[in-house]
Amino acid sequence: LADYATMRGFALTRETSGSHAAPTILSLFDGPDPHPDRLTAFDWGYLGSLYRDLPNLPAQAKIAGVNAEMARVASRE
Repeated sequence: LADYATMRGFALTRETSGSHAAPTILSLFDGPDPHPDRLTAFDWGYLGSLYRDLPNLPAQAKIAGVNAEMARVASRE
């Protein structure tokens, strides 16, 4: 639950939906399907991309960094 609150508080995200929704802790309360029990690689990548660079970078630049950030986090594990 704390991971869910972290994403809602720090990432200022919207609800996820659709057939191509990213695997994320934000789906914790969506329907009966299985849900992640902690932050996913996408969540870590999203938060890392959001906070790693200058705060005034355009949103597209931050979103473009999610995959690279996910790879960076995965390499530490």
